[in-house]
Amino acid sequence: MDANLHTSINDDDEDESSSYDTSDDCQSNDTDIEEDEEGSDDMDHKIHLALKAIHAANSCAAKENYGRAFAYYLLALQLQPNCRDSIRSHFIIVCRKWCDELEALGKIDDMFNCYENARQALPDCEEIYNNIGAKLFKFGHRNSAIQYFRKALQINPQLARATENLQNISNLLVERWHFCMLNDITRNSSYRDAIDRAIASDARASVLDIGSGSGILSMLAVKAGAKDVYACEMSDVWHDISKQVLLDNCMDKNVKLIKAKSTNLMIPEDIPDRVSLVVTETLDSGVLGEGIIKFIQHAWRDLLTVNTAPVQDDNITDSNQLPSHIDNKKNHPVGKVIPAGVTIYICAIECEYIRRESRLLHSNIQGLDVSKLRLIGNSENMAINKVDDYMAEPYTTERLAFLPGGCKYLTDVCSILHLDFNYPHILHPPMYLNKKFKLKLDCVQTGRIDAIAMWFNLQLDDKIAFTTSPGSNLSWEQAIYPINSSSLMDKIYTASVVDGNVNQTEIDKLLTMQSQDMVEISIQCTPKYVDLEVENIYVYNKQLNCNTIRLPNQSAFFHGPASELFEHYIDRRELCRLNDSVYHSRFSFAIKDLIQKMALMKQSEGNDSTIKVMDLMQGVSLIGILAAQQGAEVMIVDPPNDFEQLYSRIIEYNDIKSKISPGCGDFEQDIKHFEWDILLSEIVEPSGVLKEQILEDIHLARQIESQRKRFVIPNKITVYGLCISSLPLRSKCLVLDDNNTLGFRIKDFINEYRVITHIDIDLANLPHERLSLPFKILTIDLNCEDTMKMLVQKSIVPVNMIKSGNLTAVVYWFVLDLDDTHKISTGPNAYETSFWHQAGVVFKTETAVQCDQNIILSCSLSISTLDIIITKDE
Repeated sequence: MDANLHTSINDDDEDESSSYDTSDDCQSNDTDIEEDEEGSDDMDHKIHLALKAIHAANSCAAKENYGRAFAYYLLALQLQPNCRDSIRSHFIIVCRKWCDELEALGKIDDMFNCYENARQALPDCEEIYNNIGAKLFKFGHRNSAIQYFRKALQINPQLARATENLQNISNLLVERWHFCMLNDITRNSSYRDAIDRAIASDARASVLDIGSGSGILSMLAVKAGAKDVYACEMSDVWHDISKQVLLDNCMDKNVKLIKAKSTNLMIPEDIPDRVSLVVTETLDSGVLGEGIIKFIQHAWRDLLTVNTAPVQDDNITDSNQLPSHIDNKKNHPVGKVIPAGVTIYICAIECEYIRRESRLLHSNIQGLDVSKLRLIGNSENMAINKVDDYMAEPYTTERLAFLPGGCKYLTDVCSILHLDFNYPHILHPPMYLNKKFKLKLDCVQTGRIDAIAMWFNLQLDDKIAFTTSPGSNLSWEQAIYPINSSSLMDKIYTASVVDGNVNQTEIDKLLTMQSQDMVEISIQCTPKYVDLEVENIYVYNKQLNCNTIRLPNQSAFFHGPASELFEHYIDRRELCRLNDSVYHSRFSFAIKDLIQKMALMKQSEGNDSTIKVMDLMQGVSLIGILAAQQGAEVMIVDPPNDFEQLYSRIIEYNDIKSKISPGCGDFEQDIKHFEWDILLSEIVEPSGVLKEQILEDIHLARQIESQRKRFVIPNKITVYGLCISSLPLRSKCLVLDDNNTLGFRIKDFINEYRVITHIDIDLANLPHERLSLPFKILTIDLNCEDTMKMLVQKSIVPVNMIKSGNLTAVVYWFVLDLDDTHKISTGPNAYETSFWHQAGVVFKTETAVQCDQNIILSCSLSISTLDIIITKDE
């Protein structure tokens, strides 16, 4: 064995001597091995030494002395490489346990060194590559991590955990909207035409592409005849992708690719001189979320050319309003920005789906009193607390045309703001930034106001423009500003609280608008977002023929009756689940029936009739609390971070505190010390896939020996699928062809980041064609005797095509048999208030199928990951 490696392990053992079991058994084995190594080098002695090392490793591992066990296994593999197969599984477990301990001790370099030693010892072990990738990802080395996951799958394409990890990291490194953008021919061709026009008027055009991404705008500039083209991209992944794209399109010599943020570019260090044209597409659905104002401000100040002949402009009164290279008289710029400007539009809407994601709609959930809660939905990109000085984006995004249940436009569409990117006197400083103004929108039809929707028209130049309005087919969604945390809602809650409880009927009444009413909106444009807030509703008074404010300004929210409410922000998908009355009803009845049956069974056996329930639900779930309400003793294994804030209040309001306790944070310890009778699990994520690690956790919980009769809810789950053809779905998953990217070869490089399983599919509103009837894929029995069948399953499924077309994907969903009576489906249109979406396996290549043709699907379940492939078509 390598002397340095041996020393390293000994150093680790010495460091951990006080923490690990250094019994005589382990120490004597160590001594024997060292003496034998000095005594003989022949093969028999090496085999003998390897066997003793394996024995010592097993002994130390049994005593959880993983550092010493790891060293012994490495020694055995060095002495006798042929023993790899026999000790492989034990070695992988010990390696992971030891590396986890090193990580917990903060010895990150030692942890990676151990993994590297393990990789060298088992160079063809896919599990080790996957584990290294997982640690690299955890510590921020995403690019390196993805290479290890890919190597693991090269060794074993069926390694489900590596497939799942690769999909997760691909989703993070290349967000799905990039595929939609590159497939958007209207967007791409509009930029092409605008760039062609700009460069045609300037024979010596020099171009800077800000946030170049795939490099498509830079290549369009080269193709249009630009003299010099510079592309800046700060993302490691996109810089690497664009480097490959430019090389493959023979434009690597024509485009200087710079890995930097544009605001850090300097002349002449990064580019030799000012450019005459800036092109950028750093606009999100909320217009300003990607920082376009900051980028263009900096470009005009430091990177773009300007005219030297002053032209008087009475609007400019202060020389400090202009960049230093422009004098105090307005200059018409020679430089140009594409896009030239943007106009922003808003409209008030009613939408049941947005309402369910925005605020708690119930005062009572299956007997649980939640009337003192004011829960407000937020998402990762939205502000967590409205009192914070800094807000992230105060909006979410949706495609209004495809929302479940649709939406109603309550007011006229109104233009609120125009930003002109080609006049630096407006942008330095922005005359309208950070200034609040108000406007009133006229109501045109009756409805309850739930949100303000926003979209924009993008003017690329004076001839070319497109819109992201709800009726467009472009890749942008619309920005949605729910009214859940607005000042209007503060006043409405104040007016709707009676005896400390929220009156939901009164809230609905106060949010309802009639024709000729008006809604007042406060607007503020910051460099990072447009902030919209509904402040008041003005009710039309027929007798007075005027509008009067519905709720006059009152004292601050926290000083009125609503101060008794507990206000809390939670993830909007969690809030949608809390608003799902069908879900809670069916779980509640199933739990109640099982608790009663088990209590009677225990009483008949002369045992304590108390039922112990282990709650494996994740996030903000009331299911465990509903079990406690039925008299069970409940442990919530994985309580949310805000357990004390939110759960403690719900428990207090319902007087069930003594029956609920949180887990200790170590699942293995929880299942050892809490002798459960019923195990509760939701199994399926709101996004439509099985929860990560959930089947393994149930398997582990059922391995603990017990004299009790135990049950899992749900009793079993059945997976159903549907073969579909859908161009919109396919466009979200991969770049379809070179025609979409105007002839440039981009797809092969970005499609390396495609994911097999696409989540959050709303099949009921996704444009698609059904090629088959729904079919059963497999069933997972969570109460079966052989728990390994929960973890790994395979099925061969013949499917008959009912229509000819191109098979894009198999979309799947789950039916949860909570018990013999109560079921709940996560499928499309299962019931109106469902919070679940569906998932689907999207094939890399579509398969042409004919009506009445039979195809054979090979379906496999491994560690909570479902995979589906076409194995045969007839």
